[in-house]
Amino acid sequence: RQDRLGVVVRRIEFDHALAKEAIARGIEVRDGCAVETIVVGDDGVRVTTADGEVISARAIVGADGVGGIVRRQAGFARGELRAQVVELDTEAVPQDLPRDTVVFDFDTRDLNGYTWDFPTIVNGEPLVCRGAYVIRNLGPDDARARIGAYLAARGLDPKRYRHKQFAERGFEPGAEIAVPRVLLVGETAGIDIATGEGIGQAIEYGSIAGRYLADALAYDDLGFTDWRRTVAHHHLGWQLALRHALYRVFYSHRRARIEPLMPSMHQLFRVGVQDFAGAPMSRLAIMRGAGQLLAAYTRAKLA
Repeated sequence: RQDRLGVVVRRIEFDHALAKEAIARGIEVRDGCAVETIVVGDDGVRVTTADGEVISARAIVGADGVGGIVRRQAGFARGELRAQVVELDTEAVPQDLPRDTVVFDFDTRDLNGYTWDFPTIVNGEPLVCRGAYVIRNLGPDDARARIGAYLAARGLDPKRYRHKQFAERGFEPGAEIAVPRVLLVGETAGIDIATGEGIGQAIEYGSIAGRYLADALAYDDLGFTDWRRTVAHHHLGWQLALRHALYRVFYSHRRARIEPLMPSMHQLFRVGVQDFAGAPMSRLAIMRGAGQLLAAYTRAKLA
């Protein structure tokens, strides 16, 4: 157990606060302004909105999520790593853990993903956000059916609740995330496919891209040829690469052998949870976690 890891904030409230901060800094925010076409040329980018307005820019940043238009119209590959999420808010049930606890449930071995319970507050009422995360590229599955079974096991009727469904794109090491005058960030570039974590990584993408773009615009160097390398050499890049490797190992035929070893890797999990929460990690803790992983791997090989 790791105390004081963070605060659960509803996405609609988070987005509203972020937009207010951007507006306060003098940034123009257009709500409900759909983009119809994006044309990238040698001399700049032209964006046409649904009402016919044409906006010219020196470059464009694709931060419009898994279903966004920037990635498609700029000619990037679709990508292979896809996941589906279904979530809903319910009342608490007796078997729920205390409200200061977030639950990631990996008990269902034939599920390439997990289910979760997060405490939340909706209109002042304490509820529980429950959901299912399913990695679709590993085989056919249905997140809605998974959350239905999860609720039924807790005596809850899925038909009573409004389901919210989302798609997610995973980060693929080596895949292009920039072309001249077009930069991809956040889920448009790819997030952690192992857990579907995206908000924290999107914020970190933004932090890197802000400085990178400022320099690129100042020097009129808009080829963005080193953007992928910039991300790869940052904490975000090695975090995404590591989680991609863990995804390939855990969601495989090795899972049955890995799971019994996991209780012996408590230091590794502590480091992972701290990283998930954005907390600072000591090198000693990382080395201890790596040592536990190596020891567990050696035992598994000798078994």
